[in-house]
Amino acid sequence: MIRVIRVNPRLIRLLLLAALLTVVVGVLLTHNLGTRSVHAFSAGPPAGYTGAPQEEPEACAECHVPPDAGTGKISITAPQTYIPGQTYPITVTHTNPDQTRLRWGFELTVLDTASDEKVGDLQSTDGLTQVLNNAGPGSARQYIEHTAAGTFIGQHNGASWTFNWTAPAIDVGPVVFYAAGNHANNDGNTSGDYIYKTFVVSAPAATSPDFAISVSPSSRSVVPAGVAVYTVTVTPLAGFTGQVSLGAANLSTGVTFAFAPTSVDITDANSKTATLTLTTAANTPVGNHSFDINAQSGSTQHATQASLNVVNPLSADLSVTKTASPNPGQVGVPLSYRIIATNNGPAIATNVSVADTLPSGVTFVSATTTQGNCNGTTAVNCNLGSLNVGASAIVTIVVTPSSASQITNSATVTGTETDSDLTNNTASATTLIQPAAPSPTMLDDNLTVSTVITGLDQPTSLAFIGPGDFLVLEKASGKVKRIVNGLLHSTPLDLAVNNASERGLLGIALHPKFSQNGWVYLYWTESSTGVDTANIDEVAVLGNRVDRYVWNGSTLTFDRNLIKLRSLQQDAGQPSRGNHNGGVLRFGPDGKIYIVFGDNGRRGFLQNLASGGPSPDDQFGGPAPDDEHLTGVILRLNDDGSTPADNPFFNIASNLSGEAAANIKKVFAYGIRNSFGMDFDPLSGALWTQENGDDAFDEINRVTPGFNGGWIQTMGPISRIDEFRSIEMTYGAGNLQQLRWPPSNTALTPQQALSRMYMLNGAQYVDPEFSWKYALAPSPIGFVKGRGLGPQFEGDLFVGASRTTLLNGFLFRFKLTSDRQHFSFSDPRLVDRVADNIDKFDQTESESLLIGKDFGITTDIQSAPNGNLYVVSLSNGAVYEIKSKPSLLFVANLTGAQETPPNNSTAVGRASLVLSPDEKTARVSLTFTGLSSGQTDAHIHGPALPGVSAPPVFPLPLGQLSDFSITLTPAQAQDLKNGLFYVNVHSSNFPTGEIRGQFASSVSAVTMQFSATGFVVNENAGNVTVSVTRSGDTTNASTINYATTNGSATQPSDYTSTSGTLQFASGETVKTFAIPIVDDSLVEGNETINVVLSSPAGGAVEGSPFSSTITILDDDKPLILTDELTARAVALDSVTMLHEPFSLRNIFNFSSDQRTRIMFFATGIDLLPGESITVQLEDTDHHLYPLVVEDIRKLPNFPFSQITVKLPDSISLEGDHQLSLTFHGVTSNKPLISIVR
Repeated sequence: MIRVIRVNPRLIRLLLLAALLTVVVGVLLTHNLGTRSVHAFSAGPPAGYTGAPQEEPEACAECHVPPDAGTGKISITAPQTYIPGQTYPITVTHTNPDQTRLRWGFELTVLDTASDEKVGDLQSTDGLTQVLNNAGPGSARQYIEHTAAGTFIGQHNGASWTFNWTAPAIDVGPVVFYAAGNHANNDGNTSGDYIYKTFVVSAPAATSPDFAISVSPSSRSVVPAGVAVYTVTVTPLAGFTGQVSLGAANLSTGVTFAFAPTSVDITDANSKTATLTLTTAANTPVGNHSFDINAQSGSTQHATQASLNVVNPLSADLSVTKTASPNPGQVGVPLSYRIIATNNGPAIATNVSVADTLPSGVTFVSATTTQGNCNGTTAVNCNLGSLNVGASAIVTIVVTPSSASQITNSATVTGTETDSDLTNNTASATTLIQPAAPSPTMLDDNLTVSTVITGLDQPTSLAFIGPGDFLVLEKASGKVKRIVNGLLHSTPLDLAVNNASERGLLGIALHPKFSQNGWVYLYWTESSTGVDTANIDEVAVLGNRVDRYVWNGSTLTFDRNLIKLRSLQQDAGQPSRGNHNGGVLRFGPDGKIYIVFGDNGRRGFLQNLASGGPSPDDQFGGPAPDDEHLTGVILRLNDDGSTPADNPFFNIASNLSGEAAANIKKVFAYGIRNSFGMDFDPLSGALWTQENGDDAFDEINRVTPGFNGGWIQTMGPISRIDEFRSIEMTYGAGNLQQLRWPPSNTALTPQQALSRMYMLNGAQYVDPEFSWKYALAPSPIGFVKGRGLGPQFEGDLFVGASRTTLLNGFLFRFKLTSDRQHFSFSDPRLVDRVADNIDKFDQTESESLLIGKDFGITTDIQSAPNGNLYVVSLSNGAVYEIKSKPSLLFVANLTGAQETPPNNSTAVGRASLVLSPDEKTARVSLTFTGLSSGQTDAHIHGPALPGVSAPPVFPLPLGQLSDFSITLTPAQAQDLKNGLFYVNVHSSNFPTGEIRGQFASSVSAVTMQFSATGFVVNENAGNVTVSVTRSGDTTNASTINYATTNGSATQPSDYTSTSGTLQFASGETVKTFAIPIVDDSLVEGNETINVVLSSPAGGAVEGSPFSSTITILDDDKPLILTDELTARAVALDSVTMLHEPFSLRNIFNFSSDQRTRIMFFATGIDLLPGESITVQLEDTDHHLYPLVVEDIRKLPNFPFSQITVKLPDSISLEGDHQLSLTFHGVTSNKPLISIVR
C-alpha cells in the first residue's frame, strides 16, 4: 500500500519552535545574527528593518559597515508564555563596551508563526518609542521603534527601551518578536554604524482547554477597618468553557472577603470578571500582606497572588510627578519643569518639601510654588508646609538650556510622617534639547522648503492674484504688499491699524470671481486715532471690521463695509486686552464669505451661558448677541455683507429682538473661543477650523451648519470635561483669561455641561475631530489642493503653530479618511482622537503628525496656483514655499512584439509610472485598446531585461488604470531605475501575456494628467474649472482630449456635457477647461461627474490621474425641523426627538404604498451592532401608536438616512400627528440626530 502523507507546515514550525523553547530560560532565543548596516534615522527607520520574514534581507546593508563587525549585542526580554488579552512589558536592550558607540536605536515587530502576520498590539509607554501601523510588507504589520528623543545621544555602553505588548484576544499559537538595533557613532552619517538583529519566541500558556486568573490592581492600600476593591479576571485558554468558582485564602488577621459574583460562567472565548472586596478589621496589623485568589473548575485549579497594604492611619503617602515644557526643548528657550506633589493619605502631611538638583547644561531662571517658598539655584529646595489628604502643591522651575543634549532631571518629595509607599517619592523627566535652526526644515524625504521673501513686518495672510503674484498683509503696519516672483513689487494699500496684541491687519480673501470683478476682502482692526498705534485702548468698541475693496491691477480702492465687530476689551479688575479677534476670511464653495471671530473676552449667550453672563456684566450690555456681543462665532455672509436666507438660524424662533435677532441670522457656528485657522476641504467642500484652548484641549473641528463648539462650558471631547476642568483650575493662573467667569464654574459631568449650553433651535454640539490634552498652540490650517506636492499629499491638512515654544514653530500634517469626515492616524494612541501629551507644548503622541519645524509663528497656509504650499511666518517676517523634490518618470509602450515569445497581436497600450522622491511609492497609469479577447490579468514584472521573462512583482487591477499606487522596496526601486521592470496585460487568447512594455526613464518623456483626483463646485457656481498639468519634457507641443460622462449627476439636467482638445504650446505646463453646471431646485444631495483624458499626441502619454471626479454640492437643503430633546452625553443610552405636528393626508411620502407606510429622513442614524431605533406616532387625542420600522438605509452622497415605518390599521388619518424617534445606543462622539422632511 502506498500512503500519501500531507505535512502541515505550521505543525513543523510549531515542533521546531517547541524544541527551541526547551533549551532557553528567561530571555528566549536571543539570537545574535551579527551586524547589519542601516540608515541613520534619528526617529526610527522606515518599517521593515527588523529581519523578520518577507522583509528585504539586506535592507540594512546598503549604507553601513559589513556584517559581523563590532562587539555589541542586542536582546529582547519578553514573556516565555502569554495569556490571551494580557498586557506584558517588553524590553529591547543594547550592550556594547565600544566607547565609540554614542547613539542607539531599534525597531521591533511581532508576528505569528503560522502566516507571519501581525499579532497582538504594541504600545508606546513614553516619548522614547513610537508605533508604526499598517506598515512593512503588504502594509499589514505593526512596528515599534525609537523616537528622536529615544536615541540616548552621548550615552556609553548601551541603552534599553521598554514598552507594552498586548497579547491577541485568542490563542494563535507561538509568536515571534523580531528586532534590529543600531549602535551608532553619532558622526552624522551612515558610515561606521553597527547593526544587530535578534528574535525571541513566546508560546501560548496552554495547549489543552484551561483558564488563567489575574487580578487588578495587584496591590491596594487600606487603613484598619477599611475596604479595598479588586477586579478578578478569568481568561479561557485553548477553548475552555465551564463554571469557575472563586475564593481567597491566606488573608491577614481580621480580613474578610466577598466576591460578586461568587463564580463566573465561561461560555465562549471572552474573559469574565468578578469584583473582590476585602474588609479589614480594627486589629488587622499594619504591613504589606500577600494573599491568594483561588479559582476552580472541576479538577482544574489555579491561583494568583495580590497584596493588601495595611497602612498606619497616621502615615502619609506622598507622591510626585514631573513634566517638562516644551518637549523637545530648545537651546536658549526657557524650559519649565512642572512638579506636582500630592498627599494620598491617610493622614495630613506636614513639613512637605520638594528637592530638585538641576542637571548640568542649564541656567537657573526661577522657582515658584503654589504654596510655601523655594530657594537655591543649583540645588532647588521648596518648603510646601502641610498638605491635606488628596491635596496637591505645584512647583514650577524654569531653566534655560545652553547646548544641544539630552538632559534628565529628578525631583523628590518628603514629609515628617511615615510614608507607606516610597516608590512614588521621586519622578524624573528626560528632555531632548535641540538647536533652533535659522530657517525651516521639512522632515519628509519627499519635500523641501525654500524662502520666497523675507523682511516683512509681521505678515499675517496672503492671497494669490496670479502665478508667483500675491498680496500679503502686514499686521503691524497695516500695509497690503504685492510680491511678484519673490520680490516686493508695490504697496497697494496702507490702513491705519490698532496692532496691539492680536489686532491689526489680519485676513484677506479674494472673491471667487475675482478675475471678473476684482473684489478683495480685508479683515482689520481700525485705529481710533487715524494712524497706526499699539496703544491697546486707542480703538473703537466696534473696531474690528471686514471691508470690500476693488483691485484695478495696481491699487485697492474701498468699496463698502460688510460688518463691524467688537474689539475693545476693558473689563473691571483686569488690564485692557486685545486678543481673541480671530481674523481669518475664506470664501466657501457656496460663494459665501466665512468670517472667524473670537470671543473677545465676552461671556454671554454665544459663550453658552444660557442664563446670561456673569453679574455684573461688562459696561456694553449683553449677554444677548447685540453688536457689542456678537463674538465667538463663524459668520456666513453674502459677498455684499447681507445675510444669506439659508443660514442655519435665519428662520428660527427665539426670544431675541433688535440687533441680537438680526445678528443671530448671520451666525453659521458659535461657542468658539478663538481661531487662527479655517479652510475648506478641496475634495469634499467641508469646512474645517482650528480652535485654541486656554491651557487645555486645543481643537481641530469639522464645522457643519449650526455647529456649537461648546465654549465656555467645555473644550475637547465632552467625555473628558473632568480633565478640562482640572487643568484649567490648576495650570498657570488658574483662570480662563476673563476673570468674571473662572473655571470653577465649569460643570462636573458631561451631562451637566450639555444641559447648561445655550442651544438655539437647529444648533448641535459635536465633539472635535481632534484635540491635544495640553495646549500646544496650533494656528493656521490649510489643505493641500491638487498634487503639486505629490499624490501622497493631495487633500492633506497642514497645521502651523502660533508660538515658537515647541520646535521653534512646528508644522503638522493630518491625513483624512476616505469619506473625508475624520482623520486617519498611523499611531494607535490617537484612535481616541486626542493627543494625550503630558504638559503644555509637549509633542507626546504627535510625533507621527510632525512634518516640519523651525517655521516660527505661522499665520497662513495656502496652496499656490503651481500646486506648492505657501506658509506665512509672522515671527520670521517671511513667506516660505514647500515643494516636492524631483520625482522620476518612467513610461512604457505596450505591444505584442515585446512579449516573450513575440506575438502578432494588434493591441497597443501606454503606461506611466511616477516614482516618489523618497523612492518608496509610485503611481501607475495604464491604458490599452484592441485586445484580441477579454482581459484576464495585468502585472508589473521584474527584474528582467527586454525579451526575458520574470515573475510578477505588482498585481494590477483589471481595466484602464488612472491612478494606482504601489509600494517599493529599495531593491525594487533600483531595479526600476535599471530598466528591469515591465508591464504585461494578459487576455483569454494570450494567458501568458498579449502586450508588454518595458518601463524606461527618458529625458524626453512627457505625461499629461489632471491636477487633482477631484474637484468641488457648488450647484449655483455656474461652472467648474478643471486643470490639466503637463510633466516631464515640455519643450515640444502636445495635445490631449477631454470628455465628461455621467456619474450620479446626469446631463443635461445637472450639467452640460463637455468635451474638447487641450493644446499645450512649447513650455506650457497647465491648461484648463470649464464644465457648465445647472442650478436646479431639487433636493438631490451631492452628485458627481466623471471626466477623462484620452488620445495624447506629441509624444506624450496619460499620467496619473487621467480620470477625475467633479462633486456638485447641492444647494437645495431640506430644512431641519426639530432637534434632540435630550442633551447628549457619554452616559446617555438613548435620545428622543419630535417632529412638528403634521397631517398624514399631506405628508411628502416616497413610499409606493402611501396609505400604509411613511418614509422619512433623519440625520445621525448610523446604527452599529447593538444599537436600534423605535418610532411612534401620537394623535391630537394623545393616543400613542408604536410603528414597525421596516427599513433603514443610508442615502448615497447625502448625510441622511431613509427610514420606512408601517402604520397600524387602526390609526385615523384625521387631524395632526406627531412623529417621535428614539435612538438606543452609545450617543457620544456622534453627530446630532435630527428628523428632516
